[in-house]
Amino acid sequence: MGADVAPDIEIASHSGLSDPDASRALEPATPLMRDADPSGVIGEILEGARTFVGADAAFVSEFRDQRQVFRWVNGDADSFGLRIGGSVPLARSYCRELITGRLSGTIPDTRHDAVAQILDVTMREGIGAYVAAPIVRRDGSLFGTLCAISHEAHPGLDERHGRFLSFLARLVSDHVTRIGVDDGHHLAIVHKVRSTLDDIGAIRVALQPIVNLGSAEVFGEEALARFGDGGSPDRWFGDAWEAGLGKELELAAVRAAWPMAEIIPDHAFLALNVSPETIMSPRLEEAWGDVDPHRIVLEITEHRHVKDYAELCRALRPLRKRGVRLAVDDAGAGFASLNHILALSPDIIKLDVSLTGGIDHDSARQALASSLMAFAARIGATVVAEGIETLRELEALQILGIRYGQGFLLGAPRATTESAP
Repeated sequence: MGADVAPDIEIASHSGLSDPDASRALEPATPLMRDADPSGVIGEILEGARTFVGADAAFVSEFRDQRQVFRWVNGDADSFGLRIGGSVPLARSYCRELITGRLSGTIPDTRHDAVAQILDVTMREGIGAYVAAPIVRRDGSLFGTLCAISHEAHPGLDERHGRFLSFLARLVSDHVTRIGVDDGHHLAIVHKVRSTLDDIGAIRVALQPIVNLGSAEVFGEEALARFGDGGSPDRWFGDAWEAGLGKELELAAVRAAWPMAEIIPDHAFLALNVSPETIMSPRLEEAWGDVDPHRIVLEITEHRHVKDYAELCRALRPLRKRGVRLAVDDAGAGFASLNHILALSPDIIKLDVSLTGGIDHDSARQALASSLMAFAARIGATVVAEGIETLRELEALQILGIRYGQGFLLGAPRATTESAP
């Protein structure tokens, strides 16, 4: 039928789970919740699991206090009702049945599995295929499970997929023994981000103009997210990515920003800051509603690593055919932005503030800006200088031939009264 977990049950029995009626079954996990994954290792593992299996979603769950707590998720988790920090009763869950040995670790089609068919979650969440493996700590105790699930049946699933997830589960086990974050701190971050996601209007938008340096005409407006506590947007998005909710927060920011297209000049574009993960999300186009794609510029920064440029280019191709433009932000700030430029051939290259700041008296900055301008001309891209704060910087950039700019000298971010519907 598939890769069975029976060989692992002997290890799992150290926590009393080999006997479903044992009094010590499903003991609480350790007081520390091992959720923060600043290095992104577990996120990469889940991405690998989901891709190899061809699943809709993958997750790592921890067994604690008779509940299955979702610690990391990847893919279309929302369609299964999966939320980081959320939990469900462990009794009669797939993972409980997996650990007790009543459910196979690989189920290509739940319609043909007697145990899966009697579990309410099969119908409730629409599970058509399932592959999973237990996550066992080095001391033999059970942490939880690594799972990949799909809505549709996957007839091609076999023992290979189960063995691969067992291998990945061992990698997760190694990692959770090395990282640990206070449960309350992490849950507070999850709650903060979730509360914002659930509150329509919690994200406000400020607009900063991008202008023609010669005529001072507005060329575009960059939408900047603002949060109710006045906290740094970088910190908010950093916390969200750490909590596994970064893409959701970015999509919420896009939804809050798209009405701004109605209040900016008709000829101007609206620039939206997004990560590679968000660009590849099928929900991105839904988030900006009915805005003319020709008025949309997606700004990708160097803050998030691009795992596969070919995949990112495939996701961008239909968007760009419809008229959406791509900007690479922070050019000159590091290697990532230069890689973005080489791999993505953007329509707009934005020179980072670290390059434009003091450019009026720094020949090295001038030389680098000139080189980037020459390259932009070769690929047909427009150059925008960010962070212009003094008249001397403005004059130096004009002498170099840069036509467009952004910065406090040209216009500070201004609050708007519009909000997402």
